[in-house]
Amino acid sequence: MAHASSDFAAMLRQWDQKSKPQIVEIYQAFKDTDDFLADLLDFCGIADLQGGATWLIKHHCEQTDLVFSPAEQCRFYETFEQLASWDAQLHALQTMHHVPIPKASGPALKTFLFTGIAQQNKLVRAWSYYGLALLARRFPEDKPEVLAVLDEAALQNPSGAIAVRLRKARALLP
Repeated sequence: MAHASSDFAAMLRQWDQKSKPQIVEIYQAFKDTDDFLADLLDFCGIADLQGGATWLIKHHCEQTDLVFSPAEQCRFYETFEQLASWDAQLHALQTMHHVPIPKASGPALKTFLFTGIAQQNKLVRAWSYYGLALLARRFPEDKPEVLAVLDEAALQNPSGAIAVRLRKARALLP
């Protein structure tokens, strides 16, 4: 297994961070290995593998009916604080609706999301707002605060990518 993991990491390191055919080829090569998700979660803690690992987690969730175990759910959300690049953060944020939020992950995730809404990158900001709505759906006690944040953000972002994601986030919280 360690050999497969090292081959997996080596292939991810060779990815140019742009080529979709190349990353899909990596996905096809490793998606059926026993430790696929565990390896990807480990790779999220390694700076030069984060972009590829988070892309592959997102892609795998979109391609399959993957159900994360409770331990995998915790590990997934624990990786968020380690994600340094905007693209890795974005992939993780875009995957949130596939992965239930464990109670233990709530406080750290909330901190991450509030940091995300202050980011320069508009996509990370937009998806952080959406993540806050998912968090408030899971933890209703956070709903009033999150609704206030979403409403204020909607006033500041009347159009564009952030506005679209804000409308979708608001729709999650009737």
